[in-house]
Amino acid sequence: MSPVNIIISIVLGIVLLGAIGGEGYFYFYSQKQNSSTESVIQSIQEKLKAKPSLDALAVARSDLQAQTDRLKEMQAGFPSSAALDAEIKADVSAAAAEEAKADSLAADPKLDISAQPNIVELGQKAAQALSYLEYLATTPASTVALNDAAENAVELVAAYTKELAAYINSLTPSNSGLSAGEISDYQSQAESIVAQVGSTQDSLNKIDSISASSVADASPVGGQSGSNAQSAAGTSIAGQTGSNLSSDSSVSSSSQTSSPSSGQSSPDNGSVTLGDIVAQQAVVTEDTNTVNQLSDQVSYGSASSTDSSNASLPPADATGDTSSGNGINNSGNNNGSNQSQSQSGAIKLIEGENTF
Repeated sequence: MSPVNIIISIVLGIVLLGAIGGEGYFYFYSQKQNSSTESVIQSIQEKLKAKPSLDALAVARSDLQAQTDRLKEMQAGFPSSAALDAEIKADVSAAAAEEAKADSLAADPKLDISAQPNIVELGQKAAQALSYLEYLATTPASTVALNDAAENAVELVAAYTKELAAYINSLTPSNSGLSAGEISDYQSQAESIVAQVGSTQDSLNKIDSISASSVADASPVGGQSGSNAQSAAGTSIAGQTGSNLSSDSSVSSSSQTSSPSSGQSSPDNGSVTLGDIVAQQAVVTEDTNTVNQLSDQVSYGSASSTDSSNASLPPADATGDTSSGNGINNSGNNNGSNQSQSQSGAIKLIEGENTF
């Protein structure tokens, strides 16, 4: 091969290698640019997703504030009554007696209740709620607070005794080692306990139907109180049973649906019942849970957006300064300021904590 051909071959080889190298460079450069572009797009998408959550969180907080204000108004408008307190405490004492019977039944080693964790847990919660109620009864708690704690405690006792009865009803001589006669005796005891607790719940429901106007002679919650006011209240409600309770219960169902946040007016304080207040507490608890869930969503969206945005940022300069385009504020989980009621006492069976 002549020197000229050799030189031409070398030049062509260099050109070919340069072309291949250039193509490879532009390919990897374009991939890097695409990756950066995708990171920016992902960051924008996360921000767009977070905005509806922020809007929903603002609405939920506003609704929670409105419902909490309404609850405070209802609580403040219902008078305390020595007579009502006595009725509530009597019902609680009856429930506590049945809970003690259930505990005695559950302690029978032949039933092996220790192998039923759900029953054990419910029994512990019921005992805790009753213990808190005993403490509350020794304080100058309002009728509203006492009733709420009683509702919670009796509800837990009812759940506990029903679970215990259901377990006993599932026993057979083959799966328990007990005789048919022994099982029948246990079933009779359990059914009697459940029936008595149900009767106590019915009694509390009747108290829930009494309207504030029926105890209007007593001092409202937060106002002046005294033995004279409470004894006057006792006189006004002592004979209220039957048709009067039925008429008041219709007020309870109608007032539970009104909401200031939707433009509806609150019921007149005189028509508010203890049952209305319990229902409103459930609304506040539900709204609180909604705010907490939305806060978690916004917090998660904000964290994801920050990570995506940081992935596309240029390196920091010598001063360590970087630019940030996140722009999403972490709203956090701050809904406590919307509720003025202190949280204490036993945990609610379904709805959450007592709010008084």
